[in-house]
Amino acid sequence: MRYWGFGIDVYCRDHPDFYERELKNGFLRQGWGSRPSNNLKHLNSENSPREQLANLRMFSQVKRDDIVLVPYLPNRDSVTVVRATADWDEGYVFEIDPDLQDYGHKFPVEEVTRFDRRSQHVRGDLRRALGYPWRFWDMGDCAESVDELLQRSPVQPTSTSGGEEGSREPASTLVMRALNEYIGQGIHQILLQELEGSDWENLLFVGLKALFPNYGVERTCGVAKEKRVTDMLVTIPGPLGTVRYGIAIQVRDWRDTAFNIGDAVIQVRRAVENWRMLRPELRIIDTIMVVTGADIPVTRETELEGVTIVTPSELNHLLRRMAVAMATAMDE
Repeated sequence: MRYWGFGIDVYCRDHPDFYERELKNGFLRQGWGSRPSNNLKHLNSENSPREQLANLRMFSQVKRDDIVLVPYLPNRDSVTVVRATADWDEGYVFEIDPDLQDYGHKFPVEEVTRFDRRSQHVRGDLRRALGYPWRFWDMGDCAESVDELLQRSPVQPTSTSGGEEGSREPASTLVMRALNEYIGQGIHQILLQELEGSDWENLLFVGLKALFPNYGVERTCGVAKEKRVTDMLVTIPGPLGTVRYGIAIQVRDWRDTAFNIGDAVIQVRRAVENWRMLRPELRIIDTIMVVTGADIPVTRETELEGVTIVTPSELNHLLRRMAVAMATAMDE
């Protein structure tokens, strides 16, 4: 038996109700599953898009009776503990949610217990490990701490402020849910009417800075007149401080079907090569093309190799996340 951490998308429009419903039906849902080509049964670590690698790891590594800890379910301070009811590569089901148009990855589980991460019974090593902002990670180093909690099941929450305050859903979770419910599909449709061209670059620049305050986010027009580069560059510090990682972003404000997407991908690849010459200290780990409003035609995966396409539906999801982040920053 092994122990794993499983990160859910707290910016999901129906968080936490969506995950709760799925859990009652015996499944954990995971995002980055918005297209039929994302089906993990048809992918492997050698030919899959980078954004699918974490999902492939959970698909191949979680076995029957493994323990999986899910932070932020149902709220910021709660952790739900589940047990895998089958090897995930066997029990996995791919089924895109018809309302959210994502979260197609379904992994078989049953709920074991829940606990409040602020509880006096939660050891420091486990509390720290639960804070990792990843989709999937190994929690074997916390096995002893997890077993101790399971022996106490169910673990009672411990309020840090006394009274009934600790049992209420945190205000930040309520605000996030309210924003997501209010925004819905509307924000994307409104922006499609109001923005065009470089306006989208300005919006993404501001939104990404709010969403990832510890990353470097820069608009890159005019960086090098003699060499074409992508519209934006996000830089991330490496864990050891010896290297910085780069994510190149190109925005395509297409409103009709993107018939010329193959040519655009070729241009983006060339722009990334220019980045490697201009910024040799950076290690480019991903290249993203954001498509604002056009339908993406069916194409061979090889035509898009090395470039992650953010479709309009995925952009809508990103816009909701950025709206919450900007609202939080304004409140602070």
